[in-house]
Order: sequence, then structure tokens, then C-alpha cells
Amino acid sequence: MSSDLLIVGSSGPIGQAIARASATAGMSVFEASRRGRIPLDVADAAAVAAVASAAAARTVVYLVNDPETEPDTAVFEFERVVRATAEHGARRIVLASSAAVYGDGGSSPFREDSPLRGSSPYALAKARSERALTRVGDELGISVLALRIFNVFGRGCAGSLINRLTGGPRPALMLSESFVRDYVDVDDVALAFVAAAGGDTAGVLNVARGVAVDNLELAEAAGPEAFDAVSGRAESYSVGDISRVRSRLSWSARTDPLEVLRARRNG
Repeated sequence: MSSDLLIVGSSGPIGQAIARASATAGMSVFEASRRGRIPLDVADAAAVAAVASAAAARTVVYLVNDPETEPDTAVFEFERVVRATAEHGARRIVLASSAAVYGDGGSSPFREDSPLRGSSPYALAKARSERALTRVGDELGISVLALRIFNVFGRGCAGSLINRLTGGPRPALMLSESFVRDYVDVDDVALAFVAAAGGDTAGVLNVARGVAVDNLELAEAAGPEAFDAVSGRAESYSVGDISRVRSRLSWSARTDPLEVLRARRNG
């Protein structure tokens, strides 16, 4: 029996949010991950082939994110999944990439054609996976898209600064207007993936609110009881231009992180 969607790496907050949103949209979903009901380690070629055959999915969302995996290994494992699922009927692959590929040295919202200056192993793995996706997609004649996700918060995102400001553990917060991020709710991210799964847009798209939020704004919205103030100044900027994702997927994020913080403070 075929599935509409195979989620590889489904046990994390983004995977679970996509599963919820896909089910609401009436899609049949096959979930596989290291810790899920259907176990899958993408380092195991036989397991990848078995899941690809069992799911027989038209669309695959790839969410695997192991910071301990070397970039070249991460790309090799990703390509293995793309080829195995295409062999069993997948005609569209959607990769969860990251805003980390841009680095954090910007001064205006990053466009999809902005230089990729991210240098961490994670950023390199994502950038190289994007290139591999394009190459293999062309080779196999399948539709491919990478979604560059900015700072995610919301249900299940325990490590997010927004989550910690709303529910703990109490974070240290540098009171600096020069530390700027673009925060996007996990359920909004999931809706972008559902829209991507059902379409044929190719290339790369930013998944963000397109709104710059600095640490002084976070502090004001959350209230002083929500964090431990740290003095200093850090020049760090990561905000996405969302004009392309709006036009290509008719998608935009709905949840304002500052409103979430104000609601917690006033509730």
C-alpha cells in the first residue's frame, strides 16, 4: 500500500508537527526515525531500502539532523535515502535545510541567492545536502526542494530560547539590540512542508516570519522574571527574506513570538 508522504526523521518536533498537519490535510503518512514506532537508522542501507519499499511514498520529507555526523557522511546517507525512495516510487523530495547555511553575519534579510557563509559542520552538511539534492534530482528526473528553516520555537522545541522564556529553564539573555533572529513557530513550519509536499516548486525557499526580533524586544515582552540578564554586545544577525516562499507556496507564518511571550507574562 502506497503512502502520500514518508517522513524520515519523524520523531523530533518538526516531524511530529508535519505528521499532525499532514493528517489534518487528509494525507496518508508513513513515519520513520531512530526512536519512532517504525525504526530507521539512515546509516543502515538495508533498513533504508526496507522502509522505502514499505512506504512506497510519492513524496519524501527528509528531517534527519545528527550533529555528531560528519558532513560528508550526512550527505552520503541523505543521497542513499533519495535514491532508495525514488526506486520505490518517490517523485518529490523535500529536504529540511537550515538558515545556518547563511551564517549570522548579515545586516538585511537573507535571500535564497545570498552567499552561503555558514562554516559550522552542521551548516556545511546542509549546504552540501542541498547541492546533492539538486544533482540527484536532475539525474533521476524527480522534483526536489530544500526549505531553509530559521529559528524554530513552539510545541516540543524545548531548547528554543522562546520556549525557555515561556516555560523554563530560565535562560541567560544578553541585553543587546545587535543580537537579531527570525523566530518561526513549529506548526507554521509544518504547514510550509505540507504545502511543499503537495506542489512542484523546485530549488530552495526560506521558511521564516521575515521579521527581525532583537534581544531587547524579547526581554521587554517576556519580562525580567523570565531570564537572567547578561550585559554585553554580540553582532549577530539571521533574518529571512520571505518573498519567494510567499509567492511559490502561498505560505506565511502566523504566530508572533513576542505575542507568545506577552501572553505568558500576562496570563
